Amino acid sequence: MVEAKTAPRISLVKEAPLERAFRDLESQVCDLKNMSIITELAIENMQGDECGDGSDDIQLRLSRDEFNSMQFAVIHLGNMIRKFHEAYFEGFITDRAAKDEAAMRVASLDRL
Repeated sequence: MVEAKTAPRISLVKEAPLERAFRDLESQVCDLKNMSIITELAIENMQGDECGDGSDDIQLRLSRDEFNSMQFAVIHLGNMIRKFHEAYFEGFITDRAAKDEAAMRVASLDRL
């Protein structure tokens, strides 16, 4: 039997900072999962009626409170995802100026 030799593992980046960066993301991953569940539940609880005009359109019946809750959930989830994206890539960046530039790009997305 011939055993295959594997090449030694070569890393171009230091692994300790990456490990720390991924550990730091764990709470954000849990928050994103929970917020997505809240958003899914809000959508599942929506009531709708067919428009009656022969189209496939549905008219939703939402109270002002339901509309505000849904709007908050979707916008908040989008903001959380953008911040998670920033934090994820920040774990790979070691240069402070590059981190600041990345943070400014994400901040500009929050204004959309």
